[in-house]
Amino acid sequence: MKTFSFRRDSLVYSLILLFSSAFFLGAQNNPSPSSMQCKVGMEYQRFICSSKGTNRPIVLTVEPNSPAAIAGIKVGDFIETINGKKTSSLSENEIQTIFSSATASSEGILLEVSNFGYKRARRTIYPLCYSRSYMDESTLVDAFAFYSLEDASSRKIVYPFTSAGDSETAYEDLLYFTFSPSATDVNGSDNGAIVKILSKALQQKGLVYDDTKSQIVVDYYYSIAHNPYYKEDQVKSKTPSTTLRYDFDKKALVPYPLLSIGEERQTAPFILTFGITLFDGKQANQVIWNSEAVEFLTDELSIADYVAMAAPVMLMQFPLVRYNSNMQLRVVDKNYYYTGILYDSNDMSRVAQVIKNSPADQAGIQAGDYIIAINAKPMASPNELTRAYRSFVKESIFYRDESTIYTDSKGVKGCRYWNLKDYKKIRQLFEKKKYKTIFAYLFGFSPYISGEDLSGQIFFDINRGGMPHTIAVSPQLRHCSFVSLD
Repeated sequence: MKTFSFRRDSLVYSLILLFSSAFFLGAQNNPSPSSMQCKVGMEYQRFICSSKGTNRPIVLTVEPNSPAAIAGIKVGDFIETINGKKTSSLSENEIQTIFSSATASSEGILLEVSNFGYKRARRTIYPLCYSRSYMDESTLVDAFAFYSLEDASSRKIVYPFTSAGDSETAYEDLLYFTFSPSATDVNGSDNGAIVKILSKALQQKGLVYDDTKSQIVVDYYYSIAHNPYYKEDQVKSKTPSTTLRYDFDKKALVPYPLLSIGEERQTAPFILTFGITLFDGKQANQVIWNSEAVEFLTDELSIADYVAMAAPVMLMQFPLVRYNSNMQLRVVDKNYYYTGILYDSNDMSRVAQVIKNSPADQAGIQAGDYIIAINAKPMASPNELTRAYRSFVKESIFYRDESTIYTDSKGVKGCRYWNLKDYKKIRQLFEKKKYKTIFAYLFGFSPYISGEDLSGQIFFDINRGGMPHTIAVSPQLRHCSFVSLD
């Protein structure tokens, strides 16, 4: 018999709120007073530039496939105007009112944005607006996340970085950068690699390398030294500690031989220091932005490999410094089958709305249809679905891999992925009638749900005007994963 050092009840606590909303509403998840909700799919924070006397929003997050993403909004965009009005003169309530207006979904919201590489670019967002009693499939993914945490998870990663910016600098007026003479004086492969890594990260933000008209001068420094606090007798016979960090090249969390914040530093033999400093190209001694990492190494790691991981994360806080210390990154994995159906949360069998030109719309599903079953699994009431899901989470815990355990970004402990060797048994769980796994279709591309039968079609048995129909929908596999400042 398998034994685990956790309580199943603690895993379920605060997790199985079936219809909890985790989607982006407007720009910052603030509720609208109306009965409609409008999804824009971006988050922002006010950015104060004292030299320009402005207090404009800067975009922190853009959710893939959202109205903001479709409109071309980018992370780092300064929102200069909304519908012709300067954002520096608009209050938060006024901005929220604009984003949550139901008429915006048809008329659009006109934004002027600035960023490195473009000035006053126009972007029109058409929010997705619908009744608060409706549920879209993105929300259902969050509600039924434990069907496939591999595809529906959100983690918080804390980095021991200290950062600072200059409120006097009008960052969006900057475009060209170069490296300081000391940085380009390449005396080894590590230095050459670091210059390439930093160049790539800055160019991805829209900056351009040009040493003849540079407005930003980039410098960096690093060292790896013995840890004076290290006590070898405390780590003998122990496996060196590792911590997960986000790898932008692999687009995944990867273990690195580093201590997590709060771990005992005497267990790490080395201290690694790496810093980036950006100077004003016209006033050589004026620092306009800087960030430094001090890490405790538990095993060997080249400085180039460390910078390849750390530099893109550090530069996520350029130009906006959200965290002066202990920077927090949110890593969201979200992949699901999209059909475009919105469900009535009071009666999940009723198709409340079908998004125009979506797979469901093209297949012929209509608002007002009643769903009898999906992939031959009968529909159930919200209360029945809640109870069945709670049972599924509790009783499937023994098929999860304890080595993958993590705490999600909301503080829910005990999350873990399915055990690879148990896929066949897991599929059998999904087929048990008592678990009412009708919404497992959201993750139907996963082998622990569909096995080898990945036909890519979802079959809806519906009742329309008293007549039964079976409609096959070819869903879109949506990849909505992203990384942002938390």
